[in-house]
Amino acid sequence: MSQQQEEIAAIERLQNIQSNIKVTTGIAIGTVLLLYFFSFAMLVDTGMTGALMFEVITTVLCVLGLIYLNKLAFFILKSLYQRSKAYRHLFPVLTAKNIGDKAEDLAHLMAQQQAAQQQAPLTGA
Repeated sequence: MSQQQEEIAAIERLQNIQSNIKVTTGIAIGTVLLLYFFSFAMLVDTGMTGALMFEVITTVLCVLGLIYLNKLAFFILKSLYQRSKAYRHLFPVLTAKNIGDKAEDLAHLMAQQQAAQQQAPLTGA
């Protein structure tokens, strides 16, 4: 297997892992919001203002988490796999915006950046 094919396979593995992280995180946040939906009225009726304020604040955080789910999942992915020897060289190229692109395009971008780095010492830049 050539190096570019190995990079494509590694990028596809990271994309699958990030997709799983997004699904898991989205389900967890959705479950919390569903539970909060049914408990808001009870907290208002019983006058538990401390718990109500906690739920209001965490609801806002959960909604923000859903809005920025891709960035959140990429942050989790990066913090879990950046130290891994197999994936370390991929993270300078991968961002939260481009990780959804085709793996071949990302591997091509990596090859371009590596070629530019190899030429930089020769030109003195």
